[in-house]
Amino acid sequence: MKKTRPAAFLLLSMLVGCGSGALSSETTVPDTSEAISEETTDDGPVIPDGTDYGGYEFRVLARGVGKWTCIDMYAEEEVGEALNDAVYRRNQYVADKLNVTFSQNTIASDDDLASQAQKSISAGDDDFDIVWMGSQKLTSLTLSHLFADLNTIGLDLSNDWWDQKAVENLTINGKTFMTTGDISVIGNYATYVMAFNKTLHDQYGLDDVYSLVKDGKWTFDAFSGMARQVSEDLNGNGKYDKDDRFGFMTYGSDYPGFMFACGGSFSVPEGDTLVTNYNSERVISQLTDLAELHRDNSTFFFPNDDVANKIFLEGRTLFSFRTLINLNFYRDMETDYGILPMPKYDENQDEYHCGVHAYGLSLISVPVTASDPGRTAMILELMGCKSKEILTPAFYEKTLKGKYFRDEESGEMLDIIFKSRVYDIGYYSNWGNLHTRLEGMSQGAKSDFASVFESTRTKVEDSLAKTVEAYT
Repeated sequence: MKKTRPAAFLLLSMLVGCGSGALSSETTVPDTSEAISEETTDDGPVIPDGTDYGGYEFRVLARGVGKWTCIDMYAEEEVGEALNDAVYRRNQYVADKLNVTFSQNTIASDDDLASQAQKSISAGDDDFDIVWMGSQKLTSLTLSHLFADLNTIGLDLSNDWWDQKAVENLTINGKTFMTTGDISVIGNYATYVMAFNKTLHDQYGLDDVYSLVKDGKWTFDAFSGMARQVSEDLNGNGKYDKDDRFGFMTYGSDYPGFMFACGGSFSVPEGDTLVTNYNSERVISQLTDLAELHRDNSTFFFPNDDVANKIFLEGRTLFSFRTLINLNFYRDMETDYGILPMPKYDENQDEYHCGVHAYGLSLISVPVTASDPGRTAMILELMGCKSKEILTPAFYEKTLKGKYFRDEESGEMLDIIFKSRVYDIGYYSNWGNLHTRLEGMSQGAKSDFASVFESTRTKVEDSLAKTVEAYT
């Protein structure tokens, strides 16, 4: 079938393809000003001869909440914006291959979205083919057996257009009720990262953070040591407030974020069950050190995005703990900045670990009421494969490396960050209200972790048991 594609797409297809990983940081994006015709070939899922779904409407029930609104499942038309146009071209390709159309029902409230999905599926109705829902609501609904095991409907989750970290972390007893991958960019956007001000960094003559990362020496001690060097009472009022300069700007999610960074987690799949990995000397030591950083004048807790953006844009913080989506606010910043993975606990830690924000992350599930789960699987596989060719390059090269960042090293950091993501069912489900407790402790710089972990242990264990039961 003849298609007209930009020259950049042809080269990126050869470099990426349906079966490859993220683009190399050395990849140069070619000029896209000229378009040529080409014959597309796929190395993706095998489409049986004669497959024709007769104009079937593939229906997406999706989240529509603020900056976390679903933008990667449906696009009405090409509008000259990289991500939108990549979604449109991907869907058009699938539509042409399988004779389907696409529609999306976007719900502007997480509660309403979860309620609508639950009522429809519980009633046995076939109202949508997939749900694209925030992880906190979706993990709760999976306990009610509303979604199909994705391994049983024809999906091959070993294909590398499915996020293998998500598959590994969200599979219990061989069952996977929700996942993500190249088909959706929100997992990338929801990843915890550390942004830093390059001008401040250079003014204070600090160690080269990019080299530290690449040498495996970007640790909490290296991070906190730098953060403690730059704070200053700029307005001279004798106290540190939103008008001053800080080494570290953060918010309540940093306790979970640094717990993940040191190798801890609320839940870890282990065979046919789950285990916890947070009540350890290592995690308590890491969070205690973070609490000490919170207590001195190095740290500022921002109350909202507007304040956080103002401080970072004015160059008044060295480091900022954020999710990747928030760096969109910095694209017009005059001062140079960069991005780093979350720091290791120490140099003996094998890998970096970057958690994925519970509220920001959305995942894909298939309702048990799907009239033809095999058809759903075929459409999702082809969408995932084509997303590897079209959507991921658009996100990775144009939106991130092209718009947000201004140096080659930040692109290398993205490669490391995306390879080190951590997904966590216990975190998203807020077992024992522990996630919420930790966020409150962070804002108060509290460090009684051992007692809090012990006081919530029974409730966490009960929630863990209920989750495991739902996967048996």
